Amino acid sequence: MNWMNARRGLGMMVVIGASALLLGGCNDSQKADSARMADENATLKVTTNEQADELARMRAENDRLKVAPPVTTQNPPGGPDQKPVMQPQRDVVIEVAGDVLFASGQVALRKEGKDELDKIAKNLNSKYSSNRVRIEGHTDSDPIKKSKWPSNEALSQARAEEVKKYLASKSVSSDRITTVGLGATKPKATKVASRRVDIVVVGN
Repeated sequence: MNWMNARRGLGMMVVIGASALLLGGCNDSQKADSARMADENATLKVTTNEQADELARMRAENDRLKVAPPVTTQNPPGGPDQKPVMQPQRDVVIEVAGDVLFASGQVALRKEGKDELDKIAKNLNSKYSSNRVRIEGHTDSDPIKKSKWPSNEALSQARAEEVKKYLASKSVSSDRITTVGLGATKPKATKVASRRVDIVVVGN
């Protein structure tokens, strides 16, 4: 009887030992899986951070390209021997009030008008000495009644010619001055503003 009990006890010890070994094996396997998953998670975090950095860099580069001024090269397309293409300059319009230059329906220049043209002549001879000049005469839309001029266009043309004549007397070469009478074709907001002479410095 004692022998039987001892045998049973030994069997139970073997079973318990085997179970402990199995549990220990499972724990080791789980630990290995956990370590492997932790490594993969760390790798994914690094990859995600690198991708975020690259995305931020691409966005910054895109923003820079949006606001960056166009790059100009010293040599134009076609080779260093080709001359650079010059961009055309804009016309400069010097507006002089018609009532300063002339009495109503007249083409004779007033003193204050001559004083104003003296300043303009100096500017044309210094800053714009190589530019062509176009003198445009303008009137309001009121029809001609008390004047020898048959139309507003004729009056504006005569006034433009008078301004040209005076500027030429102040050493502005008449060869580079043209005149045109536009009458009331280009009105301003008011009749007073419409009566004017525009001295246009033509861009190159």
